[in-house]
Amino acid sequence: MIQHKFPLEIASTGLSPWLSPDDVTSVAPLPGWHNSIFRVDLVTGDRYVLKVHVPDEDSDFVEPTLRIADAYASVLPFVPGPVRTRDGALKATIERRVATLWPFVEGQNGETKAVTNEVAAKCLAAIHTAGLEVGRQLSDLDSETWVEKSWRANSRWNLETNGAFLYANRERYELWRDHLVDELRVSCDELAVELRKVDIDHMTAVPIHGDFYPNNLMSSASGQMVGVIDWDESRIDWRTWDLANGLLEFCAGPAGTQLDVTSAREFIGYYEAAGSALTETERATLPLLLRARKLDELMYSIAETESGAVEDWEYLNQSLEGWLEVRNLERL
Repeated sequence: MIQHKFPLEIASTGLSPWLSPDDVTSVAPLPGWHNSIFRVDLVTGDRYVLKVHVPDEDSDFVEPTLRIADAYASVLPFVPGPVRTRDGALKATIERRVATLWPFVEGQNGETKAVTNEVAAKCLAAIHTAGLEVGRQLSDLDSETWVEKSWRANSRWNLETNGAFLYANRERYELWRDHLVDELRVSCDELAVELRKVDIDHMTAVPIHGDFYPNNLMSSASGQMVGVIDWDESRIDWRTWDLANGLLEFCAGPAGTQLDVTSAREFIGYYEAAGSALTETERATLPLLLRARKLDELMYSIAETESGAVEDWEYLNQSLEGWLEVRNLERL
């Protein structure tokens, strides 16, 4: 189902910053939860993906993520970089919204189980290993880390608004309980304190993907990685943020519920064997980051729904369940 938050129609003339409209045979919408996504077919048989970002993602917001994807594309064959406009820019404007064009990656995404945990872990390790050099090339990049995030109110959600939504819809939440909103407030405040206590001298920072999950990993029929797509949440941050997300996505059930600790340890083993070993601080901090990642997903899912996205109560309930399962996790 097509789920564009701000739907719009794109004519072939909209591709003019990159392509001649005469070369375009069709522009068809693709599924997208946040931005508006379209597949672009050319008379030559080539295909692209057009992404039109939501209105509040302005040029300054999008630029760092494009530079990260572009830098990784230059060193990793499975990372598609943004297609430059005829003027050499990484982005253009369509309907007064930032738009980007990307190569269309042929393959199966991880939702089909084509990507094994081992392949995913090795892929993530390859990204982070390359990221040590890529990060040096992007030393001037202004990218907010999650440690700097205000967990009560930020660009992704507002705790008070989310709390009001939770309470108003308490009968639709299967795991609703009294004082749930108060528990969220406490968790937001505790996370902010705990994250700032982490010994950053023993945490490796690189340009991370930010949304490393099955739908963003494309593989061939034989299971080889052919594309890591959707770099919209990339930033310079601890590599363990990506690793924590990978553990929740590949070693757990729907929406990160029922984390399999044995599978998670195997994933970490594959990751370390293909890249570099985690420091003691990184390993000890993983449970904290898992808790933070699930809180982020819960709060973001509420904010998106409250702001007008298509309601998905199965996902909303799973997000709450996933957070409740890991909120007291201390060891992995």
